[in-house]
Formats: sequence, structure tokens, C-alpha cells
Amino acid sequence: MALNKKNIFCASNPTKLTEVLWSFLSDHDFSNDVIFLPSRRAIRVVEEFITFKSGNAVLLPKLVALGESPEDEEEIITGDDVVSNIERMLVLSKLLSAAESRSFSSVLPIARDLIRMQDYIENEQDENNKTKIDWESLVDEKFATHFQKKAKFLSLADSVLPSIFPDKITESAKRNMDIRDWIGREFSGQVIVCGSTASVPATSDLMEYIALLPNGKIILPGKITGTKIKDIDICNPYYSEYKFLQKIGISPDKVIEINVGKSNIDFFNSAFDNNQSPMDIQFIPFTRIDCARESEEAMATAEIASRAINNNKSVLVITPDAAGNQRLKEAFAHRDLVADFSGGTSGTMTLFGRNVLNKFDELGELKIENAFNFINGFNLDFAEDDLPIIEKIKEISDILCKHGIILSLSDLRAIIMDVLSSVHIRPVLNSESKIRVLGTIESRMQTADVVILTGLNEGMFPAIGYENPWLPRRIAQQIGLPPPERKVSLMALDFINLSNGLDVYWLRSKTAGGTQTTESRFLSRIEVALRNKDLDAKKADKILNIVRGFDMVAPNPLDYSSPTPPADRRPVYVTKLELLIHNPYAFYANHILGLRPKDDWWITASAKDFGTLVHGVIEHVARNSNEIKSLVQLMDEKAREILPDGSVLFHFWHKRFVEMESEIQKMLKDSIGGKSEIEMETKIVGRTVRAIADRVWDSVVMDIKTGKAPNKSQLEQGNMPQLPLEAFMRGARIIQFLQLQNNNIKLIEYSGEQLQRMVEASVQKASELFGRYSKDFEPYEYYETSDQKYKAYDDLARIKD
Repeated sequence: MALNKKNIFCASNPTKLTEVLWSFLSDHDFSNDVIFLPSRRAIRVVEEFITFKSGNAVLLPKLVALGESPEDEEEIITGDDVVSNIERMLVLSKLLSAAESRSFSSVLPIARDLIRMQDYIENEQDENNKTKIDWESLVDEKFATHFQKKAKFLSLADSVLPSIFPDKITESAKRNMDIRDWIGREFSGQVIVCGSTASVPATSDLMEYIALLPNGKIILPGKITGTKIKDIDICNPYYSEYKFLQKIGISPDKVIEINVGKSNIDFFNSAFDNNQSPMDIQFIPFTRIDCARESEEAMATAEIASRAINNNKSVLVITPDAAGNQRLKEAFAHRDLVADFSGGTSGTMTLFGRNVLNKFDELGELKIENAFNFINGFNLDFAEDDLPIIEKIKEISDILCKHGIILSLSDLRAIIMDVLSSVHIRPVLNSESKIRVLGTIESRMQTADVVILTGLNEGMFPAIGYENPWLPRRIAQQIGLPPPERKVSLMALDFINLSNGLDVYWLRSKTAGGTQTTESRFLSRIEVALRNKDLDAKKADKILNIVRGFDMVAPNPLDYSSPTPPADRRPVYVTKLELLIHNPYAFYANHILGLRPKDDWWITASAKDFGTLVHGVIEHVARNSNEIKSLVQLMDEKAREILPDGSVLFHFWHKRFVEMESEIQKMLKDSIGGKSEIEMETKIVGRTVRAIADRVWDSVVMDIKTGKAPNKSQLEQGNMPQLPLEAFMRGARIIQFLQLQNNNIKLIEYSGEQLQRMVEASVQKASELFGRYSKDFEPYEYYETSDQKYKAYDDLARIKD
């Protein structure tokens, strides 16, 4: 059958392939036609487009998703004659674990890579020229040891797996078989392939067959006309299409261009062709935005999408990786934007998936025979959306049981983690949403009013190609594996087609994961091709300024005014009165707010700990007079409980214990019959004042100070009211300070008229304070002081700000 040379087409604007397709459907009843499209996403677009163009209910043509790529996440391959990739991976892991005497989880990544390698070989081999590869002869002693070892792994996979699954074919083989099954069929209506690059042999074979049919048509993506086949190289966006045209004997200039409107495709084609001078561009509908980091890139995307939605425009976002998809979800949710996320949520990122993995972490090591029953025993709550995860766990469990694989807990967790990462929980398609978020493969045949391409860095867009660490590159080429550059070629074509929209944004992050990135080679080519014409930097800066402004909250000026709470009339301890006298703000923070300073983590013991220890031992000995002779011993024991072993501070404390022992013993002897830690209270101008006296006997009230006692002037002015007010409550005629200060130990006593002046001054001071602070909204001012015990709340007061 002679080749019909007028049935290969392309579009003047590659974003309008559906318009080209419609031009071949609109003049007849297309219900008997068959249309092959790149993916199920493309089918959805074409269904909507045909329905819209028809204006009423119609019988649609048969739409077939080729899904020829092994990376097409939407494609699900099943069948009684098909062995799943998961089963192949688990069985191969069992074989490798036994052969290498390694744990199951450690060989799992190796098995996954081997299966992927086999699938690529299956996908790339010519149907009529399949040969069994002798890996150990192919990778012989001329190659490095690690390559030879990996060749043995491949030989094991190729020789043993087919014998375990003798009547089964792989998912990749099934996919190719389904594509090739169309070859040789007769079609009553038109048969059209639209949007496919013919990059995979099975698809290329089908397209060759359809191109030979009198009712067959091929609509190639991009605009291939005007380029010579001899000029192509592997990185050229049209490399796969060139090879297909070469296969069927047609030159690019024989491809018929369908006029569906103007675009910048000629500019892009010249920019990506190494042998041509870049063409001038008539208009620049794209904006480049270089973001500081990945999170900012996601927020900038959300800002652009929000603007488009507000203008009643549709939005297409292209994200080349799953992590970027997740960041976009969070950014869109933050802006209350509803989007159709094709990638869904990874099973490991769902609440149920995380709960399953967390349960593994809570358990000890054990052997598991039935994974499903074991996980079912967790009794975790799940929703209907979690059913794909449960089904996948059941599938894994059945495979393990079928092949007698008994795993440790850690190995099973590794498998669950690995497999659930491939499960995608997709929400119900929101047909009303004007925002679609797709991967690069899914984006073919897609268009929108606003197109946003994200992740435009080397290694991301374009992504790393089919390079692998298993084989030397020469051997990979010899057995027909695709070169790494082919993926660059395909992603370049995706970039060109998507960038021909009316309003296009190119986004990248200058850093990713804390590492500096390199801009995509696609962006570099555009910059060179534009020559003296700059992209609209003002538009990009405006978007970035808005996004960065979200994190820049205008600071409120510091409020230096004193706090003015409602009146406080609660009971107060005499020790707190000192705070009110010397620093009202400290009283406010301590007594009214109830805040307590935390101890310094770096200080093992402080003067406060020393004072508490001494007071505690004195109180204990006072109640147990028979232990009076063991005073230093008791203090040493308490010190060792507080201080770490070998602490130098212990020796200083011990010295002070010895120094103060005689004075404490004398005090206890003089106060026989007295009591320690006596609670007392009184009322001053209607306010209850409470106290706990260190030691009381006869008509004496004593305060024990491990530091310096108040001086006479402070007491007579009422500025240190604790002991005078305790005397007032007790009706005591003598007050004593037992000063146990380092190198200054002594007993200080006041009585008679002198004590009376001190008591009156203290009561007067308390009355004045209570009168003032019994009013609502009285300011508690901060008083500057050099005494550290009144400065505990300086940080809260922010006096240094």
C-alpha cells in the first residue's frame, strides 16, 4: 500500500491541537472514528472540546489513551496474564536477599531499579528484533567490577523471573502489546493519532501503520515544518518526530501545517535549533520569575493563579515533581484556591498512611507471615479515600504469602513505605475548577488562558534522563536503552508547546533544599534568542514583592508604658511587699501575673539554693534537737544531693557550713522552746498581709539571712518591711537578724523605741502602697535598681529595647 503523503499534519499554534483535530471531525458523523491520544487526561480534554463544539449531545468517536510511557502515572495495566511490577520487585528482592546474604529492605531499591531497567529494555526493543541478552558476556572483565556485579544481577533477573512467572507477561509488555494489537485492524471511519511524539517503538509502529491507511491521519505536536532531517541531534525537541518521518520516508517540509492562529512557535524552533540564527519575536507573552526558594515559588504560583481566577481566566500549572505538587497544594489552600491536582496525594503523605508507618515505629522486632492481618490488627480508623492504600497493602500481603516471604518488622515497613509512595489518592475531579495542576507528560494536549511552568532548573525541567548506574553508557546504547538526552528532547518539546500560550509564566527557585540551583537550559536558550529584548522584569518584581509581603508583617511600635491592670486586693506576703517598694513592675509580674523566672540551665546551684538548704537544715534540727551536733554533716549531705559529684562549689559551701555552725548552734540553744516557719497574718487598711517567720520564741522574731541583712536606715524608712511587720503581727518586742554572710557572720538585734519606729514606718509604707494600688488601672512602674533580686523580670519589661 502506497504511503499517503498528505496525511501528516502539525499546527501553526501547538496549543491548539484540539482545533486541528476538530477540523477533521466537524464535516461528518465522527461516531465511527478512532482517535489515539497521549493520555487519559488528553481524552478528557478532547471529550469536553468536542461536546462544546458540537453544541449538543453527540456520539463521541472512540478515544484511546496510548499511555506508552512507563512513567505515565495515570496508566493502570492489569490482566490475568500480567504479572505486576510490585510482584516482580518483591520476588526479585527475595532472590537478591538470598544470593547476597543481605536484608530484604537493603536489596529492595536494587530490585526496583532492575525491574525499571527491564521495562525500559522491553519498551525500547523492536517487536521483530527481540533478542535475549547475555549480560555476563556483554559486561565482561574489561569493565569495572561493580558493572560486572550488576550484570550478574540483571542476568539473575532475566533468567529466573520468567521461570517463576512462565505464563505471565510484564506490565510494559502488555502495554506495548495493547498498542500493537491495533496494527492490522480495519477501520470504517477515520483513524487519527494526535499529540504523540512516536518516541517509543510500539507507538511508532502503530503510527506507521495508520500513516499508510487511506483514512489515517497523524497530527504531530509542535510545528515540525521547515527543518531538514540531516540537521537534527538527540537534544532537538523534534528528534523523535524526525526519526518517525524518516522511518516513513517523509521530510519535514512535506508535513502539512494547519492554520489555527499565530504563535511564537517559529521563534522557539529557531531558538532550540543549533544551526539557525534566532528569529525575531513579534510579541512577548511570557514572564520569567526567579524565586529565592521553593516555598516562594509555590506562593508566587498561587498569586498568579489567584489573579487569573479573579479575571475569570483558566489556569494550567505544570510541575515536574511530586514535592512541587505538594507545595502547590499548601500554597493554594493558603489562598483558598480550588484546583484539580492530577497527581493526588502520595499514600505515605495521607493521615492513614502515616498512621500505618508510625505504628511500625512503636513496635519491637518480630517476624510477620501475613502482612494484611498484621496491619489490620492496628485497628486504625480509615475513610473511603483510604481504600486504595488498603487495597495496595492487601496486594502486597497476598504476594508475600504466595511466595512464602516472611519478613522482619523493619523489612515490611520498608516495603510498605516504598509501595505506598506509588499510590496516589486522587480527589473527585472538580470539573468546576479553573485551575489544573499537571505533570509534563499529562500536559500534552492541554491549554489554558494562563500557563505557569514551574521548577525550571536543570535536573528538574529538564529532568535527569534515562541515565542509570547499572551499565556503562556504551553497553546501554548497544542494547537499545534510550540515551539520557532523549528525555531532554521530549521535555524541550513540552516546554515549547506550553510556552506558546497567550499568557505564560516561567518560574524557578534559586535554591532548592538549601543548595544553589542552575537555571534550565531552556531558559538560557530563550535569553540568548531574545538578544536585546528583555522580559518584563517589572511584572515579575511586582508578583515577588506581593508574595514576600505576606511574610513581612508591619511591626507594632514597642509600648513602653507601664502596665495598668484592674485593682488587686488579694492577700499579699510581706516578702512581695519588698518588690512593690523597690520595683512595682516586678511585683506586677510576680504577684499579679504569677510569673516565675526559670532557673538558668547552665548553673548547677545558686545562692538561692544555698539559702534554701541552710533554712531547711536549721528548721529540721530545731524540730529534732538531738541532731544539733550533726549540723555540718546534715548540710554536707544536702549539698551533695544538689551539687554534682566532684563539684568544686561543694568545698566552698562546706567552708561556710563550718563557719556558721557555732552561731546557728548558739541561736538554737538560746531559742529552745521556740518554733520555726510560723505562719502569721494581719490586716493593714483592709488588705490581708501574710508572713512566715523563720524563728519565733518568747517576744523575739528572727529572720535568718545567708546574705547581708537590711541596714538600720532601710528598716527605719520602712523600705525593708518584712521583719518589722512580722513583729507587728506577733506583738514582739525584739527582732533579730541572724546574718550568715560569708566572712561576716553575726547576730543583729533591734528593740525598744528603735523597733517601734521601724514597725510604724513599715505599716505606714504598706498603707500608702495599698492605698495607691487599690485603685483600678494604677500604673506599675519599672524602677531602676542595682539589687539583682528585684531585676528578675527585666527581660519581660524590655528595658534594654
